Amino acid sequence: GKRVLVLEQHDVAGGGTHTFVIDGKTDYNFDSGLHYTVPQSGELLQLACGTRNKPVEFDKLGEDDDCFDKVVLGDVKDDGFRVKHNQAHLEQLRKMFPDEQDQKDLDEFLRVATKINSLIPLWFISKVFPAWGRKLFKSLFL
Repeated sequence: GKRVLVLEQHDVAGGGTHTFVIDGKTDYNFDSGLHYTVPQSGELLQLACGTRNKPVEFDKLGEDDDCFDKVVLGDVKDDGFRVKHNQAHLEQLRKMFPDEQDQKDLDEFLRVATKINSLIPLWFISKVFPAWGRKLFKSLFL
């Protein structure tokens, strides 16, 4: 039983719960959750709509220094750790965790994340196959 105050500027609480439509262009609803973490948002929307051109151009979100997210632990007056486009925040992250094992762990995380990101296009392609084809495709390529 704790009391919680939730402040939300939209009519539904939580950014990942919103959907949008492109008026007159498609009958589909699009989920807005986590869209800023996907660099290929325009291309994915184009694929989903089946159009020749991107139906919407996406600008980079963020501030002048390319920061698009902040992590603050402790004093909220602190600017926190600033997550930036093109992994520009990695130098600061490495300074925060200078231990040799931490550096190795960070390198391993980046290696795995890069591999997963490189497989996303194959995963999208697999969605056009029937269930048996997806299973075969997954066993061969993913």
